[in-house]
Amino acid sequence: PGGQVGGFGRSIDFDGATFIVGRPIQGTGGSAIVYQWNDVANLTGTTSVVAAPVPQAGEEFASGVALDGPWVFAGAFGFDFASGPFGGLNTGRTFVYNTADLTTPDTAFTPLVANHQDEFGRVVAIDGTRLAVSAVNDDAVQVDGGAVYLFEFSGGWVLDEVIVSPE
Repeated sequence: PGGQVGGFGRSIDFDGATFIVGRPIQGTGGSAIVYQWNDVANLTGTTSVVAAPVPQAGEEFASGVALDGPWVFAGAFGFDFASGPFGGLNTGRTFVYNTADLTTPDTAFTPLVANHQDEFGRVVAIDGTRLAVSAVNDDAVQVDGGAVYLFEFSGGWVLDEVIVSPE
């Protein structure tokens, strides 16, 4: 189908026998492929393709991927918000999917104050009930200084803390 092809392997993660590979410049907005790994270290096939719910050209969905237990996370650092006092090009967004339904995200995160070029979701990491999402050009302390958003799951995903560079 139309759009670019490539970027396979730009982001990867494992959780037990499940393996995810991001391909953020595939098609219109990017996607990820979830695989299952068998006991003799061979792929048993594609479990599912995870794609942006509403693909945007240049979105780079799955530029950052993470998985743990029932959750799959896909950052889309090129996600664009409507113009206005906040938002704009490459603000970014991170989508959360449940492994039971990889076609529709359960929720999505954005920066506290969505600014042009924040690139929220460039890198995502999960451990248990804690999720970290980078916004490499976040303006929380200084212009394009960057930040890491920490979320905690407690019946739902809640922003716990925003960390900025100490220097």
